[in-house]
Amino acid sequence: MSQTVIQYEIYLPLQYNDGTWIEEEKYNDVHQRLFDRFGGVTHIMRDFPLRGSWRDHGEVYHDYVIVYTVIDFDGAANNSQFFGELKEELKGLFRQKEILITGVEITIF
Repeated sequence: MSQTVIQYEIYLPLQYNDGTWIEEEKYNDVHQRLFDRFGGVTHIMRDFPLRGSWRDHGEVYHDYVIVYTVIDFDGAANNSQFFGELKEELKGLFRQKEILITGVEITIF
């Protein structure tokens, strides 16, 4: 039996824009908040970050990022609002111009 659910991914940088490393407590808080809402969370460890590059108005940015993944098994209707508010909060907390959050339908078997 399979179930269609939404999987969300949150890409968080390891460094502020000035190159200073972001404090571990901020990631722990994000982890706990996601765990409390979704009942589970998976993330890439800080020791094994992804390398990302993106362009905004001609300026190129390079980041080391970790990805937090959660799955909405309950189909909460207000997740768009939740993630919209979370994104704005994370942009301030991590002092970033942008934070990438994606959501895709997946099938769980």
